[in-house]
Amino acid sequence: MTGGNAPPPYMEVITAPSNGNNGGSFRTRCCTATSIASHMTQPPLDAPMLPAHTLGIPALIPATHQQNGAMFDSGAVSSYVLSHPMPRAIRQGTTAMPTSIQKIAFARSQDISKLLDGESMGVPANTLLCYVQVKGTFIFPGPGGSEVVAHQGVKVFAATTGDLLLAGA
Repeated sequence: MTGGNAPPPYMEVITAPSNGNNGGSFRTRCCTATSIASHMTQPPLDAPMLPAHTLGIPALIPATHQQNGAMFDSGAVSSYVLSHPMPRAIRQGTTAMPTSIQKIAFARSQDISKLLDGESMGVPANTLLCYVQVKGTFIFPGPGGSEVVAHQGVKVFAATTGDLLLAGA
């Protein structure tokens, strides 16, 4: 896990890359009771309050109800993903391999969990989510000041709130 005194979200290496810097598994998480307490500061009086339904990191702004039950369409997802770097990445994208979207899918949490080898999304199994698979160059901090490079990434959003639930490479 990285972090030290850095604010969340945190990245944890599950399986180290093999054959150089390609591959491996990573997981990100936002907060634990300890990290919340150690990073809390008093917000300014005019700071907006987060809605009580917030599941992850506020990201997409819900707009128009879609036929599939989502509150945004794939165009909004694409615009957001291409304009916001992968959380905790030191650098992202190169001229040789710019970040591109490979897949956007709206599906239930249980189905997206299967795509991610059983990773829990932290929501009920029938919750509608938006899964985004990206290709590019994602450089994360590694152990001992090293860097970990990945070429595939994933972002998962709650389809009704737009909150970012999971991101990593």
